[in-house]
Amino acid sequence: MNGHTGMSKIKNMKFNAGLTGLCCLVFLATSGFRPGDGKVKRITELTSPDPTAAARIREEYEYDTQGRISKVTRPMYTEKGREGMMSFDDYAYDDSGRLSSVTGNNANINSPTGFIILKHIVYTWSDDGRKVKESIEYPQSGLSEYSLFIYDKGRLAKTEKYGYEGTLESYVVFEYNDSGEVFKETTFFKDGSLVSETLHTYTNGLNVKSDVYVVNVLGKDHLRTITRKYDSQNDLILLESRELLVYSSMSSYTLRYEY
Repeated sequence: MNGHTGMSKIKNMKFNAGLTGLCCLVFLATSGFRPGDGKVKRITELTSPDPTAAARIREEYEYDTQGRISKVTRPMYTEKGREGMMSFDDYAYDDSGRLSSVTGNNANINSPTGFIILKHIVYTWSDDGRKVKESIEYPQSGLSEYSLFIYDKGRLAKTEKYGYEGTLESYVVFEYNDSGEVFKETTFFKDGSLVSETLHTYTNGLNVKSDVYVVNVLGKDHLRTITRKYDSQNDLILLESRELLVYSSMSSYTLRYEY
């Protein structure tokens, strides 16, 4: 898979696991799951359950001459409305056209440029074009962490997340249906104990729903439901994420995609 397919054309599920306490044991990277060919211009987020309410821009996208993402900008909002830029990411590619790094810049009035680098992500690819490692560096603290991507018979079978000390923290196992689609993602702690499960539903090859369950001593609780709607070109146009448990640290939201 070429690096620019991160937003322009994604055929497979992408998953980032973050363990930030019981309220938010998993985070599904749903914003990048779009099988269509359209290039997103911006993603807006509804700030009210009312579908007619004004939406705020969450991200705006720029592309290079080869059609690859070159920059992602996140506006800053105050009580007066949109004022300046909160952060932006710069994308870089290797000679093969694969994504090599993403540098995250955040607003900081004490910096000479007005921004400081908080995160630098480096991608490592196999000779046959598969992502095998994602390293995250935090320049301000000197810390780093990384994830490994393990394949079986040409398909992503497992991801392993390693923390600041370079030790395994958690891992995710992927299961596929007869159509070759990821229908289940299971997250485990490093000791093999179960953390969460995510079940995916498809219609005509499109992922239209994902249900996230967290595991506790009493069994499984339904944490989150994510639904997606697509246009006639199979581009994602609406994503709704609903939190179902009162102890979840995340909030429900609705995203609209513009092309």
